[in-house]
Amino acid sequence: MGISMSDIQCLLDKEGASELVIDVIVNTKNDRIFSEGILLGIALLEGGNTQTQYSFYQQLHEQKKSEKFFKVLYDRMKAAQKEIRSTVTVNTIDLGNKKRDDDNELMTSGPRMRVRDSSLLLKEGMKGQLTEASSATSKAYCAYRREMDPEIDIMCAGTEAGNAEEKSAEEVTMSPAIAIMQPILRFLQLLCENHNRELQNFLRNQNNKTNYNLVCETLQFLDCICGSTTGGLGLLGLYINEKNVVLVNQTLESLTEYCQGPCHENQTCIATHESNGIDIIIALILNDINPLGKYRMDLVLQLKNNASKLLLAIMESRHDSENAERILFNMRPRELVDVMKNAYNQGLECDHGEDEGGDDGVSPKDVGH
Repeated sequence: MGISMSDIQCLLDKEGASELVIDVIVNTKNDRIFSEGILLGIALLEGGNTQTQYSFYQQLHEQKKSEKFFKVLYDRMKAAQKEIRSTVTVNTIDLGNKKRDDDNELMTSGPRMRVRDSSLLLKEGMKGQLTEASSATSKAYCAYRREMDPEIDIMCAGTEAGNAEEKSAEEVTMSPAIAIMQPILRFLQLLCENHNRELQNFLRNQNNKTNYNLVCETLQFLDCICGSTTGGLGLLGLYINEKNVVLVNQTLESLTEYCQGPCHENQTCIATHESNGIDIIIALILNDINPLGKYRMDLVLQLKNNASKLLLAIMESRHDSENAERILFNMRPRELVDVMKNAYNQGLECDHGEDEGGDDGVSPKDVGH
């Protein structure tokens, strides 16, 4: 009879593997070693191993290692948000059109000129960012045109020739400061797996001199990666793309695991946070996410499915209606019904394809349900 994964995890934990993970996270300054430490932690916790969960909790709580440990993870989250804000590139075709409309309005509306001075200055300040973003958009547009019409390749060749190496590098990798967030969030999710109430609460409050609320910080990260800090909730498709959608999904899954069980304190923490986290989650469900949805609807459906599960987790098994009322305040029932109808109709269309090609991923009907 072979040894199970759980047995191996417990054996490694008994030999000090979980303690090693904590020490690496707390002490290393090397990004590669830090990443490997997080991955080892994930391997020890995979499948919801309660013994290794308890071992992590015992060492962090009883051996007073938690303040430095949580500070490191908190700082990583803050660094990722800072990196996103400074490097995010979005599809600026619509922004460019809006700028031209605004410029025309400025030219034809003399009396309103003074009112719009501040926005004009803002646009000037954004000129460098827009130039960089438009370059990325140009490359993406050529790639799309090439898919639709292979003969267009010649027209785009000149534009892309000088940027070929840069483009391939961008497609393969994202900034290390942002990429590390996916394993960090997976690690935090697994700490809370199977409704581990002690660790769910511990992520929010460590009762140390300095407390690091990683529940709120995860919500802030979702807020940032979806672009809501720019005020563009209706423009999710400009920020969510094939390169970062897996990270957005992981963020939603981690937030869901923080709440399930339910953990009422974490539910309240997410629902009442000063960021517009609830708005983001609702927007992910209700809004089209294009252009991603035009060629990878499977990824969009998975995103909507995870966002729906998170909303349910925030409302799960409560004796009051506060969180449900907050959600309904931001979401008109008619909009939700329309999304369900669209998902159902897409499901009917997909059923024909499933008969031929099998069933992979999340179906539209699952999302509607």
